[in-house]
Amino acid sequence: MENSYYVVFYTYDEAMRANEIFKGNNLDFKISPTPRLLQEEAGCGISILASSFSIEQIKKVIKDNNIEVFKIAQLDNQINPKRDKFC
Repeated sequence: MENSYYVVFYTYDEAMRANEIFKGNNLDFKISPTPRLLQEEAGCGISILASSFSIEQIKKVIKDNNIEVFKIAQLDNQINPKRDKFC
């Protein structure tokens, strides 16, 4: 498995704004609950989960669109390719 990155936000509204911008830029990501280990002072329980292949593009879009991010954290082996598959 590859390394995974969580983009953690201060607010739900900013997470949803980022979601729409990322979709509009055809980026590869998933909406994910923020792991407890990363919640600290972040006010939002929603994160963006990205692979190591897409994180640089995501960082660029964050900067270009002035998206407020609490932190981007790397956690190993968080993307399960069988996630959301029920058969």
